[in-house]
Amino acid sequence: MITEVPENTFNAPSVNCRGLWFDGTYFWTAESIDSILGYIYQFDYDGTAVSSVLAPAFKGYAACIIDDSVPTPTPSECLHHGDVNYDGEITSGDAQQAFLIALGTLSPTFEEACAADCNGDSEVTSGDAQGIFIAALGAGECVDPI
Repeated sequence: MITEVPENTFNAPSVNCRGLWFDGTYFWTAESIDSILGYIYQFDYDGTAVSSVLAPAFKGYAACIIDDSVPTPTPSECLHHGDVNYDGEITSGDAQQAFLIALGTLSPTFEEACAADCNGDSEVTSGDAQGIFIAALGAGECVDPI
């Protein structure tokens, strides 16, 4: 897509701006200032600067893409089911992992810590490891079903 911008309606915000890019919605230009920070500017069709971002210092000419969208993390549900390794079954290996987490020798992910917290009290202890072992034997279960 080519969009013509009449020369008399578009003024760069700085004499150091080099290049003009169009992303389909906005125009972009960047300052080229040797070894000091400059700005990357975003313009609308009228040539009005919509935003600017402090650019890294560089020497010469370059182009970059800025993705300023930050994905919103989806919080995982904390499931206290005892399947610490998420293999679909509760075994003595899960109890051993829970015990290592309780000792502090294994750094769990969020999901692993939740699974190891068999009684759901927000703390992984040797009691949780014991509860998982009992669940592995079929003589009990954790707070959440697997």
